[in-house]
Amino acid sequence: MKFKYILPVALLLASWGANAQNELSLDNYRELVLNYNQDIKKAQEQIIATDAKRKSIRTGFLPAIDFQGDYFYNLREAEKGGRSPHIYQAGVTLSQNLWDGGYTWASNKSGKIQKEISILAEDQTLNNIIYQADLVYWTAAANKDMYQTMIQYHSIVKSLFDVISKRFEDGLIARTDLLMVQTRLKEAEVALTNAKKSYLIANQGLNILMGFEPNADNSASESINTQIPIPEFVTVNEALDNRPEFAIAEKQIELAEQNKNIAKSKTNPKFYVGAKAGYGNQNVFMYKTWQNGLFASVQIPLFHGGDRFYSTKAAKANVVIQQLNLQQTADQISLELSNAITSVEESGEAIRIAMESLNIAKQSLDINTFSYNEGRLTILDVLQSQLSWIQASSNLIQANLAHKVAIADYKKVIGE
Repeated sequence: MKFKYILPVALLLASWGANAQNELSLDNYRELVLNYNQDIKKAQEQIIATDAKRKSIRTGFLPAIDFQGDYFYNLREAEKGGRSPHIYQAGVTLSQNLWDGGYTWASNKSGKIQKEISILAEDQTLNNIIYQADLVYWTAAANKDMYQTMIQYHSIVKSLFDVISKRFEDGLIARTDLLMVQTRLKEAEVALTNAKKSYLIANQGLNILMGFEPNADNSASESINTQIPIPEFVTVNEALDNRPEFAIAEKQIELAEQNKNIAKSKTNPKFYVGAKAGYGNQNVFMYKTWQNGLFASVQIPLFHGGDRFYSTKAAKANVVIQQLNLQQTADQISLELSNAITSVEESGEAIRIAMESLNIAKQSLDINTFSYNEGRLTILDVLQSQLSWIQASSNLIQANLAHKVAIADYKKVIGE
């Protein structure tokens, strides 16, 4: 009769079969997220915008053709009579900018730098989205594993409750033992409900990030306990070379230098030449004639109230600001790298400890369950060993999640 009361612990700790779902690998999930993400699309459009703006600036090097027409009705001549009160003139002007103080040259260089910054910003956005996708994916994987673990735990407690109920019916144990197990079963049901809720919410985040309906039937195919390779640790200089943020900070200094040249160009001499052809009656005899000719225009600013001085001073200050921003960025990346390496190393050690703890908890659960079936331990010992097992299992899942996040942080820091 004793064998019908033995708890099938080994069977209950076997892997849990998940319902059929569209399971996504990490690489597939990243691809879906990148194809859907709006920030990447906006970054791509920003590249198009900055390139178009630079091309627009380059037109300042080319000749310009303009049409102009004027009409004037002379009220005095209309009252006097005689001459026609209608005065008009129309013409086409071809002009060429020979030197506009360096404005077009500096603006063209500025536009080129802005395009380079836009390309780097796209790289930065790409890194951020991959990092976000990794976090969402591994969070969903962790919650899936936690839900599966809670199902196992609930099954273990339920099996114990069934055995205890049978023993109580046979008059072999006191009612207090039954109540203790029944209480633990209700706690397991609450934990299972919470785990299911967290799993569903995590899956909703998984779906939304890749453009699916929140409750679409998708899930992470990889377990949170899956071991992934750790990238090789790099130096600070190597990290700086790979980080788009640092390259953007360098380009911002170049852009500030060009903005300084743009500020100076406003008060530099300017020289234009061109030709004009027109037709009208705007002459002293009011004859209708063609008016053709060449022209040259020179503009030399003499006094503008100190505009050049203050504009240049402001631009120089902005150069210094960007240089300080570059140093701040380098310091921040250096700190991020140190923190990321420490997190990877320590989270890996935490996994080792959590695995050892889980192995001990499994052995304790097996031994205590067997000893209880043999009548050598109380039900409290079994309940405590079950609780230790679920805590150890949860700790291992959390340790693996922390390790995956640490690796994702490190990859982001080194620009991978």
